[in-house]
Amino acid sequence: MRRSSFVVGLALVLGSAACTVNTTAPAPIGQDPEAPAPAPTTPGLPGAVTPAALPFKPSNLDISDIDVSKLGDVTVTATCELTAGDERETFCGDSKNVAYKLVDQPGAGKIGVFVARSIRVEPNARITIKGTRAIAIVALDTFDVRGAIDASASWDYASPGGFKAAGGAEALDGAGPSAGKAGTLVSGAGGGGHCGNGGAGGAVDPEEMVPGGVAQGSDTIVPLVGGSSGGKGHLGAGTGGGAIQLVAGKQLVIAASASISANGSGGTN
Repeated sequence: MRRSSFVVGLALVLGSAACTVNTTAPAPIGQDPEAPAPAPTTPGLPGAVTPAALPFKPSNLDISDIDVSKLGDVTVTATCELTAGDERETFCGDSKNVAYKLVDQPGAGKIGVFVARSIRVEPNARITIKGTRAIAIVALDTFDVRGAIDASASWDYASPGGFKAAGGAEALDGAGPSAGKAGTLVSGAGGGGHCGNGGAGGAVDPEEMVPGGVAQGSDTIVPLVGGSSGGKGHLGAGTGGGAIQLVAGKQLVIAASASISANGSGGTN
């Protein structure tokens, strides 16, 4: 089989600058000038109590129930691994500055959502995404990617949000809505599709090539799911690529040194 297409979602809306507050202005009429100032509502300031929403609603997820005033800045400086588990998860070992929740996509599985105030991935750092669930990473302010973020499949192991072909010795069609067809004695299996058609299996006679999966999905990437797997020969099929959604409230930076990958894996016939 051939590799399936990858799935990466990027969301960005530019926010306006905050207003400057004149701290020497007199107290409003009816308010005691000596009374303590109300608690700040800007995320990250000491004493902040009111969650501040993104200036837009991201597709596939809702973070309105997260108290973002408790979030902080995260910098990833080394290789680390993310998994979307059922319980509290850390973001590359950071649990103080990051919130985590699971979001259900009816009929399309759950997404593991990590939320921080700002996120920076240094040039020599790599975030490897494992497990079976798709992952969304949200920065309320700036998301600066200078290193690597990778949700690629590995052989026939499950990928985050991707589809895995069934096991067994017999040749079978792949898994997922754009699965490739099973291989035959004269043709390799078809590759999984996603935004484009999957590749046909290799064969001596072009007329005997097994087709790949058809194009499926949309540019909105709703719901957030990974790629379909290719078809299976008599030995094994690869797995569809995973799914990542990156969200930035103000600025999303993808530097020249950065790489974001969610590749499908190759199989054997």
